[in-house]
Amino acid sequence: MNEPNQKPSIEEQYAVALSYGVQSSVVMAACLQRDRAGVLLLRLRAEYDAVRGELEKAGQIAPRGLDRARVLRQEAERLKKAERWLEAEALIVEAEAIQPRTKAQVKTAHAVILVALTALQGARQELGALAVRMGANPKRCLEPATALQLAGRVLDVWLDETCHKCDGTGRIGNRYAGDRERECTACKGSGHRRDILGDSLKQTLFARDLFAEVQRQVGAAAAGIKAAIHADSGPSKPMHPELVRRLAELRGVDAAAD
Repeated sequence: MNEPNQKPSIEEQYAVALSYGVQSSVVMAACLQRDRAGVLLLRLRAEYDAVRGELEKAGQIAPRGLDRARVLRQEAERLKKAERWLEAEALIVEAEAIQPRTKAQVKTAHAVILVALTALQGARQELGALAVRMGANPKRCLEPATALQLAGRVLDVWLDETCHKCDGTGRIGNRYAGDRERECTACKGSGHRRDILGDSLKQTLFARDLFAEVQRQVGAAAAGIKAAIHADSGPSKPMHPELVRRLAELRGVDAAAD
């Protein structure tokens, strides 16, 4: 997520448009992309973030401790600039005392979010097909069933990289409660699950390559959407002709409805 004063990224604009059901130029531009997997994955992550935010606000799932701590620290910095030192210090203390979610809370939140995702099935099928193609490469020689299994695990981690044991902190133990802090044995202190995919070195390397390909395709989709709408260009660089046509049709429908 960008800082409050920064221009929203294409991913954030897409997420907002989807969460409010708005047929904006960003959504239209996404429909024009030929890379179906990248767009589906981009849509899925936008939906995941939107659903997670809604469920956290509703109190149906526990919010991530790191997110809450970051918000408090940002507010503390704002108070420092206003020379409200005591209030800022109080927020910093509160941020440092925030405890990570339990393993059960992390898993429950993730499962509840996944159930609500309408784009999950399509994205899973596209990623599975991609994984099978990659696994068929003679340099990998991975069985289709294994490639599909790893695709599911990669997708799960890509949506939520947070280590389920330490909630992304990389540490186990509450030093504020007198416990001894120690490195998380599940993620080895990294706080994420990217490096613990696969049951063998061969599978881990394949999962790493597939994860990188997911990021590449999503990045390409976002770049394609931005290029289609020319978000940062002037009148000398018009929108994609097909996008212009579809936006005109949408405006006509809106006008007729009024």
